[in-house]
Amino acid sequence: MKFIRKTFMFFAFACFSLAGTWTQARESTVSVQLTVPDGGWKVRIDRVYQTPTHLLAVSKLERNPGLAIQVISQAKDSIKVKAPKLPVRHFVLGKTWNWPNQEPVTFLSDPKELSKPIAGAKLVFQAKAKPAPKVPTKINYIVVYKKEVFTDGKNKEGETLEQ
Repeated sequence: MKFIRKTFMFFAFACFSLAGTWTQARESTVSVQLTVPDGGWKVRIDRVYQTPTHLLAVSKLERNPGLAIQVISQAKDSIKVKAPKLPVRHFVLGKTWNWPNQEPVTFLSDPKELSKPIAGAKLVFQAKAKPAPKVPTKINYIVVYKKEVFTDGKNKEGETLEQ
């Protein structure tokens, strides 16, 4: 009887130990999809926090400068995080339009509004910083105007084309 009891205890201990590592080692996919005013909008999942009952995804909406298709569009992002499969609550920063979205997300106007929902939560994902935009290098040019040479917009005397 003692042998069966010890075997059962060993087996139960092994199962609980493995169950704990399975829960921690799982990968979950966190996705966000939003309706945006035009094709120039992008959404990026910036951070994911874990609470005992939920994953909290913090995303940022940004509009790329320049031309974009002027039709209501979808912005999407998806990432994999090392966390158990739990329901996901989305918090999104950067919305500037006034119409209500149908998606089940919470739009925040200030990052400070995040402090209460994420209090006590564990950070399980943080996006890498975006690379700094490339600064255009200075371009040298030569213009010939009415038989006078202008280098970088100025002639020998320092006069410009506008003068």
